[in-house]
Amino acid sequence: FSIAYWIFEQPLLVALFICGTLKATTIGITLSYVLIRKHIPVAGLLEFFSLTGFAVPGVVMGIGYLLIFNSPPLALTGTLLIMILNEGFRNLAVGVEAGIGKLQQIDTTIEDAARDMGAGPIKTFFMIILPLMNSALVSSFVYTFMVSMVTISAVIFLISPGKQLASVYILSVAEQGEMGAACAMSMMLILVVMVCMAILKAIAVFSKQKIAGV
Repeated sequence: FSIAYWIFEQPLLVALFICGTLKATTIGITLSYVLIRKHIPVAGLLEFFSLTGFAVPGVVMGIGYLLIFNSPPLALTGTLLIMILNEGFRNLAVGVEAGIGKLQQIDTTIEDAARDMGAGPIKTFFMIILPLMNSALVSSFVYTFMVSMVTISAVIFLISPGKQLASVYILSVAEQGEMGAACAMSMMLILVVMVCMAILKAIAVFSKQKIAGV
């Protein structure tokens, strides 16, 4: 790959994975709150479906997305949107299970006290519950992002012609016996992930300090 590829293409793909990660984390944490606190009749079924992304092999997921989104009106194959959908829903279980584990440690009397003071459900969630779930949010986001950056099983069927993810390219050149190029690309991928992780860590620390200040 040329230098221009890493300057123009890789930031776009990193942004794509961040979007998918944000979607998985947001939906996962919200769903965990609904499952634990709202006691809906289909809670077990929703949790089961949220875990299918981990249970179903990536190859099967990729072929499934390819078949479903390959014709109008849902012709998304080869677009960035289908990549975001895939990465988001495949790693949804991480946010759900992290949120469930954290919510089980939070006493419901905190929410009862907030309601007694006149706070509505939405305000209680955003002002009280969400800050307490900060560790679950960060851990879910970090894990999902790292897995998305090196994924290969499903995206190999969904990437558009003329574009390649770094992980797919590494596999391709390694199969051709070009181990030097594969190693170089692996190091560049590690550097990209480390830089993104450092930025995410700084954002997490800043958010924690801001919450503590409030």
